[in-house]
Amino acid sequence: MREEVSNKPPRKDKKRDVRPTISNKLYVTIDRISYITRMPIKNVAEELCERGMQKANVIDHISSYFQRSYWHKSTFYNENLGNKKFLGAKAIKGNKQRITIRFSQTFHERLYHLAYALDTSVSSATGFLLFAACKDADIVNDIVERSMSDHLDEVRVKELKEVVKYINKSNPYSEEVSFVHLISYLMDELMKSTEDTFKRAVDKWLEGRKRI
Repeated sequence: MREEVSNKPPRKDKKRDVRPTISNKLYVTIDRISYITRMPIKNVAEELCERGMQKANVIDHISSYFQRSYWHKSTFYNENLGNKKFLGAKAIKGNKQRITIRFSQTFHERLYHLAYALDTSVSSATGFLLFAACKDADIVNDIVERSMSDHLDEVRVKELKEVVKYINKSNPYSEEVSFVHLISYLMDELMKSTEDTFKRAVDKWLEGRKRI
């Protein structure tokens, strides 16, 4: 029986899988963001990478390992063989695991250029980008805050931000509290109860703060 051969060109927007090896701690963090935002883990990881690729400070951090030249928007990084060599998964301490992320063909090409500059594989470059992006508080906070608009009204979000602002003002402790920290705490409280919704958990917590 003769098989029909499709003459259709491959879709330009077809997604490509990348499976970087990351530390268990990073995976747990991404899983937590996934739980908070109700986004699949692979979607969270994809967005972290895409946002990280846009941020100058993220690329600046990665650039300390560039072996070859690289363009980022209007910034040109010269080839520098004197930079510390990026070791990829070998540099990860402790337990590690793979995570599967799907990228558009266009973004995959950008990852290829980043990997070329680092003189490493696309999967290793993706893991490094994911790590650097997840360390950027603005990126993580923005992802979480955007998702909160689907679950909380504007007044509640504003109240939560005011609480974070109060905690951080003249904070005698070294660690600063972020919006993400607060949401993560509230999610922990919600998990202790099978009756409350997230909105209810936030309301109860805010009421408790007002009585202090």
